Amino acid sequence: MRNLKYAGLLLGLFVGLGSQSASFAQAIVEWLPTGLGNWNVNANWRGAYGNFVPESVYDEVGRINTGGTAQVTDTPPPVGGIAITNGAVDISPTGNLVVEAAASATGGITVGNNGALTVAGKLSCLGLQSSGTLRTVGASSALSITGDMTQTGTMIAELTSASHGAVNVSGNATLGGSFIADFNGAPTSHGSAWNIITADSFSGGFSTVTFTGAALPTGQVAGIQQVGSTLRLAIEQRLVLSVDRETGIFSILNPTSSTISFTNDGYAIDSAAGSLNPTPWNSLDDQGFEAGAWYETGTGGSMYSVAELNPTTAWTLAPNQSRAIGTIYSPNFDFVAFGQDHEDYVFSYHRQGGPSEQGVVIFSGDKQENNIVLTINPTTGDAVMQNESEISVQFDSYTIFSESGALLASWDSLSDQGVTGGAWLEANPTTHRVSEVMRQGVTTFDQNEGYFLDGLFKTGGTQDLTFQYLVAGTTTVMDGVVQYGLLPANVQDPDLADFNEADFDRDGDVDGNDLLAWRGGFGTQAGAQKGNGDFDNDGDVDGADFLGWQANLGSGSGCNATAIPEPGSLGLAFAAMICLLCAAVRKIPPQGC
Repeated sequence: MRNLKYAGLLLGLFVGLGSQSASFAQAIVEWLPTGLGNWNVNANWRGAYGNFVPESVYDEVGRINTGGTAQVTDTPPPVGGIAITNGAVDISPTGNLVVEAAASATGGITVGNNGALTVAGKLSCLGLQSSGTLRTVGASSALSITGDMTQTGTMIAELTSASHGAVNVSGNATLGGSFIADFNGAPTSHGSAWNIITADSFSGGFSTVTFTGAALPTGQVAGIQQVGSTLRLAIEQRLVLSVDRETGIFSILNPTSSTISFTNDGYAIDSAAGSLNPTPWNSLDDQGFEAGAWYETGTGGSMYSVAELNPTTAWTLAPNQSRAIGTIYSPNFDFVAFGQDHEDYVFSYHRQGGPSEQGVVIFSGDKQENNIVLTINPTTGDAVMQNESEISVQFDSYTIFSESGALLASWDSLSDQGVTGGAWLEANPTTHRVSEVMRQGVTTFDQNEGYFLDGLFKTGGTQDLTFQYLVAGTTTVMDGVVQYGLLPANVQDPDLADFNEADFDRDGDVDGNDLLAWRGGFGTQAGAQKGNGDFDNDGDVDGADFLGWQANLGSGSGCNATAIPEPGSLGLAFAAMICLLCAAVRKIPPQGC
């Protein structure tokens, strides 16, 4: 059959010579399966001359564009090129594929944004350009590139042992995008290192380096470093700055249980947000440590930095040794934007006779987020959306996602609760996504204000929720914080018996903000809910609801700064407000006002 294909090509060439000069053009052979299939099976490919595995001798390029995966498990014929636009090529440990130049084919591999190339066996080519995903697996991985490599998507090194098969590039390796170290059986200990890429030259670099599959021990970091012509991933042990949020104490420690020691003659702790309190800083100088050999730099530190130097000797931290340096934890919300991390501590230290290094910062205790937090009780399925920040925020839409489908589309939404005068509207909820938008206006969250969302989460479901919202007046989508556990006690469940019916905004108190909610809903004659100011739950908002608010004014955790009429003038203010609001909101003839 393959001879017939070759004969067809010769016939086409012969006919072409009778009319014009002959020219060859590479032929695209399409991958057919939408799932997993064997590369070296004719029926899995379709070209101009039938079903044949693509070969370089016929100037053919194999293209995967069906979303399927072409798996190489043996040694197929060399191919003139590979284009992965939508799908994947998987070179198994027993696979050996050669991509070589032909009459028009370049012998290169192109991996598009929706493409993936996995190499656990042998693969050689003349060039590689990848804006998709490139994964190398274990010590048997052998990807050899005679020309240049350009990697701008995601590169993953699946580390299965103490060694790894590096990508060998004879030309230049241009790097960008992200790098992921996937620990799958490899040792995670100080001093472990794996070669990732060898190249004649390098340009660019990975924008992010992350790790999956295993948690590194406390104080250990894995980083990419270039050693001559080799790019490698190495694990190093670093000093740790321990921050106790409950006590405010900062401690410097060596968390190892081995014989690794750190000999240091200087350290610095910096915070661009100004989240340090230098007053209770109990420096090594203050402690008279090492016979007073340490000196504070600056004038006793600041809210932005504390630092010390030892110009004559050095401090050796043995394994498991630590030293507290005072209660200097002081979260500051004044110099950060909403959503920005205020715990931005950077800890650096200087090894005696060596370079400065960046240490690891770890925290204990509950964090006060500078963000809206979605707390899920996985036992009951209820949730609370709350602003933990000291900065107020206005938002007008939000979406909660679950890849596994762990949401309940019948949750008690802000629309159901009539929040902000009933302006919220559900947007086609499913078990994978629930979302609401405001038809008009905004909802304001001050510190600790929030709403109870009954029945949001499927009990026993996968805890994979993500939460996003839109700040009012912007097009900036913010990532909220999702946490699982007990719900915050200061946001009340309106279904509980002790819920105060006058707490219209459900923030745990009855104050001026609840009066504003009543005022916004005043005049509603049917369908009113708690968020509209319906105190007596009769479906309308009228004077009786105002009197309910008045009777409960001051209940709960306290009032905010919204102006409240003096008790003696409440009656007059109420009468005037009723008349004014009637004229403003009523669309039917006046009746008694």
